[in-house]
Order: sequence, then C-alpha cells, then structure tokens
Amino acid sequence: MLRHIVGGLVVSLAAVLVGTLPAIRPHVDNSKLRFAKFLDRTSLALEGSTESRRLLAATIEPLADFPDGATLRQIGRSVGVLWIDSVDRAGNTRTLQCTATLIAPSVLITNQHCLAFKGAAGRLSLEFWIDYRGGAAVLYEVDPTPIEIDPHLDVALLRLLPNAAGRQTEPLSQPRFRVAIPGERLFLLHHPDSKPMQVSRTRCRVATPFVTGEQDLRHTCATWPGSSGALIFAEQDLAIVGLHHSRRKSDEDPRGFATPISALLAKSATLRRLAPGGLAQTATR
Repeated sequence: MLRHIVGGLVVSLAAVLVGTLPAIRPHVDNSKLRFAKFLDRTSLALEGSTESRRLLAATIEPLADFPDGATLRQIGRSVGVLWIDSVDRAGNTRTLQCTATLIAPSVLITNQHCLAFKGAAGRLSLEFWIDYRGGAAVLYEVDPTPIEIDPHLDVALLRLLPNAAGRQTEPLSQPRFRVAIPGERLFLLHHPDSKPMQVSRTRCRVATPFVTGEQDLRHTCATWPGSSGALIFAEQDLAIVGLHHSRRKSDEDPRGFATPISALLAKSATLRRLAPGGLAQTATR
C-alpha cells in the first residue's frame, strides 16, 4: 500500500499549537486522513525571527542522503516513528507522533509526555514504524502498558510486539552510556513533523555553561514537534548521553533540553541491564 507523508503546520491564534498531517496509516481508510495535533513543548516554529527559524531548519538533514554504509544509517535502523492513537471519552480518535528508539530487541525508549493524553480515558493504541526513510516502513504494534514510566524524567520504556510478517528487529548494537562533556558535538536521529528520518548534527552541541548534576542536559541541536523521544548521541564515540524532551527557542539563546542518561540509569533497572559496566564518565576515542 502506498504510504506517504503529507506535512504541514497549523499555528493557532494563540501561537501555541502545531499541527501536522500524518502518514496514511495502513489500518485506516485512505479516504479519511487523520489530523494529528501535537502539543509538544518543543516548537521552533512559534518564536524567533524568520531568518533564525530558516537557519535552524537548515541544520536538519534527511538520513536518506547518507550512503548505505554510513554509521548514522546503521544507527538509524533502530530508530523510528511512534504513532499514538488516543480515544477520548466521547469515542473520538486522535493521533500524535513522537520519535522512539529500539534500545533492546523488544524495548522502545521515548518520552512519557508522548503518552500523556488529556481525556484519553486510558485507551491508547501504539504503532512503531522502524527505519522509516521515505519508502516502505516495517510496522510493529506496541504494548500500550509501559514496562517503566517516569513523568518527572519524561521517559517511557515500551514493549514491542512481534511483527506480523515475522521480521526481525535491529536494536542498537551494544549501547554505551556516559556523561556528556561540556561543548562536545552531538547528533540526533529523529522524525520531526512526521517526516522520514532526519539527522541533526550541524550546530549540535552540549550547551554551555554546563552544570554537572543539573536535571536537564541542555543542547543546541535543531528539533521540531515530533522529535520528542529521540536519543542524543555523542559524535566522538557514539555514546548515548541523553533523551531529548523539549526546546525553548529565542534568537539569542537557542536551547534544547534532554534528560541526562545518568538520571535515567539511576531510576531504570531495564536500562541498567543494558549497561553492565555502568555509566562511563569519559569518551573512549
């Protein structure tokens, strides 16, 4: 079935809502394209000058532009679009979208706020499109009951259900976790505005001043609604240093915010099992 992304932004009069038209879902009548309204705390589109927005948007690159053997393409096989369907008390369905990463063979990591629907009556249906670069994606259903969830750290670990066609997953290979280094270069693999996988790496660094032990890891990487839930990688050694959750934008002081991986490891037994050596404090190369 032909799948495509029809993207667009709808900004409300109060300049607080960003809307996108999501992909045509395989289990939805093609004549009924759903309207996805994503109340992410991250929008770059709502503040700042047109020139500032243009420059920041230019730092996001399609992953499909990179050669097949590139390291980013390899990591991207574990990253995908998380579609979240919510049914409210009136029986109406709406769809939101975030980014998620397969961090273990059947474990996804994303933001808790992606699942926090107001008035959802507790009924969620989740679907994961892995390694979506513009062609056909591999689809998995996701158990809506989290393995672990923490609103304070804005993290949710979810269980991936077996693919109907028997396709095998490609989780991150031996993920390594460490503390971020002030000013170091970073990159994100994400799905802003429901687009095929994108890369933010230009002008993407740990923001300074850097405060060790601060609740949020601040960064300067370009993100948009839909980027929520993306892991933040260190360019130097490909270590995971944080989980992106939000962004504040001003012309003078662009800042993204992520939960430091150290805070996640301290709370998550699941993540600690993936890092038997514990949290590395320094880069390896």
